[in-house]
Parts: sequence; structure tokens; C-alpha cells
Amino acid sequence: MSATARHARPGPSTGAGSRETWIDSARGIAIILVVLFHAVMYLGVAGIAGPWALASTPLDTFRMPLFFFVSGLLAPSAIARSFGDLFRKRLVLLLYLYVVWSTVQTAYGAVMPPMSDIPDPVTWWSFASILVQPHPNLWFIYALPIYFTIAWLIRSWPRLLQLGLAAVVSAAFGTGMFSSLGVPWEKAGRYFCFFLLAAHAAPLVRRIAPRLRLRHLLALVVVYGAIVAVVLRTEWRFLPFVLLGAGLVATATGIALAVVLSRVRAGAFLAFLGTRTLPIYLVHTFPMIAVAGALHPVADEMASWQLVALPPSLTALSILVSLGIHRLLRSVPGVFSVPVRRWTTTSDLRLRNMDPSQIPAVASLNNTPAPPDRNGLPKAESAPHDAIASPPPLLRVEGSDAPDPREEPPFDFRSVRSRSPRRPPAPEPDDEPPSRDT
Repeated sequence: MSATARHARPGPSTGAGSRETWIDSARGIAIILVVLFHAVMYLGVAGIAGPWALASTPLDTFRMPLFFFVSGLLAPSAIARSFGDLFRKRLVLLLYLYVVWSTVQTAYGAVMPPMSDIPDPVTWWSFASILVQPHPNLWFIYALPIYFTIAWLIRSWPRLLQLGLAAVVSAAFGTGMFSSLGVPWEKAGRYFCFFLLAAHAAPLVRRIAPRLRLRHLLALVVVYGAIVAVVLRTEWRFLPFVLLGAGLVATATGIALAVVLSRVRAGAFLAFLGTRTLPIYLVHTFPMIAVAGALHPVADEMASWQLVALPPSLTALSILVSLGIHRLLRSVPGVFSVPVRRWTTTSDLRLRNMDPSQIPAVASLNNTPAPPDRNGLPKAESAPHDAIASPPPLLRVEGSDAPDPREEPPFDFRSVRSRSPRRPPAPEPDDEPPSRDT
């Protein structure tokens, strides 16, 4: 997902190629919460929990539902493609970056000072298992290809059946009955419903979201706060559909917050972060591991104000370091992109860049000889010599930008001056190459 210079204020879409700022703002909010959650987690491992440990539950039910929901909003056009185009357009980059950065993070953790007194040795299985056991820091980009593939496979099913099955799966994983699979797999099963729901409801959400106002945000904050205080801190959270319902309220709250903040000048920074979520997600744990390992020996000597200030400070530091590394290495193939650009070339781009002489000829469907007429002669011979054979129908390659001849009107009574060639359709906002974030 690449950055774009076209940021429109929330409101009705001005065209097929317009891009809503609130979507980038929502992703910016989600990535900040992801980094803050990991900062609290790593500092807790190092023995520096502090009062921020109380925020782990609301952060856990807010950040990932919002993140996956926004990812689903940008998924419909990719799911509508052939699987080959879907694989090259979305999955190749995610799978490649997951394997590369999981390997790098595992090696980095092996050479850094330990963050706790409990040893956690890195073995060869730590590297080999990243393909079957999602990396705890990068499971998001491991789950997304699975989500896209399942959504593509069931796209012809009735919509209510798809969403019903996804809700049942999400509710089952939310009860903790699959905790033996590990935290990454448990969360991957819990959040698929948010991705699929957004993929189906994207037009409705994009039409309603710009109408949200501050009063809607305040009402949602009150409702979500009550859910966190009354439900999520008790055993009720393990009941079926409780976490799913809480996640839906959190997602609505996050979208309302993104819409409201996108209307103020200070919210532009959130939108900027929303276009850099992929490099931030890949890099932010590196400075965290280093800082947590360095502070572990002095964890018992830290003052209370340091325990309060450290998690947000480490969050800001990790985001700035991630942006700096991305700025330095973004042009290097294979770091934040695939090493070979051809891997992500879809069929429409290949046809657009192909020399017309290289496009193979396709046999006409009307090459079979016509039956003879009633005089016993083939129709071509019995026709008068001044008859002109109609040209064969034009063939259109699926996936190309060429207009379908059947869509052209049989007659055009406009003057020559008033006729104008068709403009190629503007790309949809979710068709932008995912080169900078996810």
C-alpha cells in the first residue's frame, strides 16, 4: 500500500480514484496502538510493567479488529480478480516480507541481551517453524494471505453464509478453546470475521463513515468504555461472541475517531503514518528489544514516573526509528519490496506493456465452414460477387483495459467534434501497489 498525495477531506467520494483520508487515519491509529501494545509487552517481560499493564486488555480488543477491518475495506477489488492476479498483487509481497523479516527478527533476538531471567534459547527450529507457527511479532502479515485466500475461495457463496461461518469461527477462537495452538493462531482465527465483514460492507462503510460527527464518537467511547469496564475484565469475556461484539464496537469507535481527527490539521500525521504501516510494523520491535534488554538489569530501580513515561516514549522512539530505516532503505530491492518487480506484475499490466506483435493470435470461434445452401453450394460461393463479408468479431482479452466492443453503441449520431475517446478507468483506491504499508 503506497503513499498517495491525494488526500480528500471526509465526504462523498469525488471519483473512482479518490482516496478517503479517514482510512489512512484509521490505519495510523491502529499502528500506533500496535506499537504501544508491544512496548507494554516487552517492558513487562523485562520487569517494567507499571500502570500501562492495565491497558493491555482494551488495546488487545481495539487495535487488531480495527487493523483487519481497514484491511478488509481495501480488499474487494483484489478478491474479485483471478487468483493468479490476487497472488501477484497482494500475497507475494506479504509472504516474501514475512519470511525475510521473521528470519531477521529471530536472528536479532538471538544475539541481543536477554530481556528476562528466564532463558529463551533460539535453535534451528526457531527458524524452520516460522512457516507453520506464525512469528509472534509478524503474525498479521502471515494471517492476511490466509484471509485473502479464504475470501477468494468462498466468494461465490451466499453472503450471509460467509459472514455467519466467519462469526462462528471468530466466536469459537474467542472462547480460548484453541489456545493450545498458540497466541498467533488463536488471534488469526479470532479476527477473520472483521476482515470478511469489511470486504462485504466496504461500499456501505465508505458511504456512512464520512457522516460521523463528534457526538457519535463520544457515544461510542462511552459504550466501549462500559464494555471494557464491565465485561472484558471478568470471566464473561470468554463467552461466545463477547469478544466479537466488543471488537465490533471498538472498530466503530476507531473509525469515528479517525473521521473526526481527519478533519483537523493535526490529524494529518495520523494519515501519514497510515501510509507507512508496513515498514513500521516490520521494524518497530528492533529498538524495543534493545531497550528492554538494556533496562532489564535496572528494572527494580526505576521511579514510578519513569514507569508511566517509558511505554509512550518507547512507542514514539520505535516509530521514528522505523520511519528512518524505511527512508534509508526503501529504494533497496528486497528490503520493503520484492527483489524482482516482475513477481508482482498482474495480467492487465503485462498486456498493457506488451508489444502488440507479441500477443498471440486467437482462433476465431466462427472458423467452422458454413453449411451449404439449398442449391448445394457453400454460401460463400452462392453469394453475389459484390457482397462484402462481415469482419470477424473483435476479441477482447479479459483483464485488459481495452473496451468491450459489445458495450459500444451500434450507431453514434454525435458530430465528429463532440466525440471523444474513452478515458481509461481511474484506479480504485484499493488497487494501489502495497509497496509501503499494510
